[in-house]
Amino acid sequence: MFALLIVHTLLASAPPGGEGSLWLLESACCQREEAALLYALRIYTRDLKVPIAINKAPSRAQAREGQQAGAKLTCALGAAIVVWFAGETAAPELSVLRCRAEDEYRFPLRPAKDLNLAAQTLALKIRGLLMDATPAEAEDDDLFLVPWDLAQPEPPEAAVAVGPKAEEGKAVGVGQTGNPVHDTGIVAGETKQRAQAPGALGRPNWALGGGMEWALGAGNSFSGLRQGLLLRLLLVSTQLPLALELDGSFVTSVTRNYAWGHLTVSEIPIGIAMSARLTRSSWTVACGPRVALHRIQADGDGPDGRSGSATNTAAGLGALEQVLYNASETFSLALSLSNEAIVPRQRYTIDGRNGLDVGRFQWTISAGVVVHP
Repeated sequence: MFALLIVHTLLASAPPGGEGSLWLLESACCQREEAALLYALRIYTRDLKVPIAINKAPSRAQAREGQQAGAKLTCALGAAIVVWFAGETAAPELSVLRCRAEDEYRFPLRPAKDLNLAAQTLALKIRGLLMDATPAEAEDDDLFLVPWDLAQPEPPEAAVAVGPKAEEGKAVGVGQTGNPVHDTGIVAGETKQRAQAPGALGRPNWALGGGMEWALGAGNSFSGLRQGLLLRLLLVSTQLPLALELDGSFVTSVTRNYAWGHLTVSEIPIGIAMSARLTRSSWTVACGPRVALHRIQADGDGPDGRSGSATNTAAGLGALEQVLYNASETFSLALSLSNEAIVPRQRYTIDGRNGLDVGRFQWTISAGVVVHP
């Protein structure tokens, strides 16, 4: 009974592509991935003139065995290749069944953070299988690159009727009994509008992340070190090796004692940096310019009990350097160094006598974790 249901579903959605067509079996879990793959297939298989069809029938067999059985029945209808997404919703993989050879391949969705790039990679693998290439050859993306003048999608083409008889405006297929049934699939020319629906092709161009690091800082005139917590907010480009970073530090104050009194200086810097990133394997190196705003609070008192305070702001002009170890797709260990010149230079005195000099230059080294989507 279950097999008959699958047969009826497949026959009711027979594509008008006929022999040598490419079928995509839809699943409810992976609509975004399917839309991105269809758009990439339209670009990278256009010159092969292979009809693309979608099975729009509701999936009643979500298990892998049920999907494989449905794909084999689809091959009996004349398809050359049948593809479908399977696995967990968070990490689906593409299954590809080459009907003539009766062999099945499974390709993971990589890179997981860039759906468009992952779909293009899968489309190139499918192109290789359509050209009877081996899976190893299909791994070479450069082997099947299409010139940009061929990569522009064509206007939708009219559906071609398949079967012993077709009424005008209706595409028909043939079931096992020979009775015509109305087609419920979509031909390749019609998939363009569905694949280009707003928001269907994945994430925006920037991904948000954050980090927390322990910082240690000093200036060229400080007698002591400042230490504390550094918080970081990141906007990482998903298309370019660039990142925009906003950071703020909460560090300990510095106190100097003199015979004529003592002086305490506390500082809160807030900085923004634009860095270029280079990733190799599990390591990422980043470097770029950084500007900061320093809020400096100075409090002093003398031996006679008098006291005073002053609040100033200064700019920090410098650079940010980082080394990150990407422990997983969402978690990295970070080592950061920022160096900057303080403009204008900040010096504080007590009753006109020498006091604390913030320093013309400052350095901060920090280590911690970074979380990114």
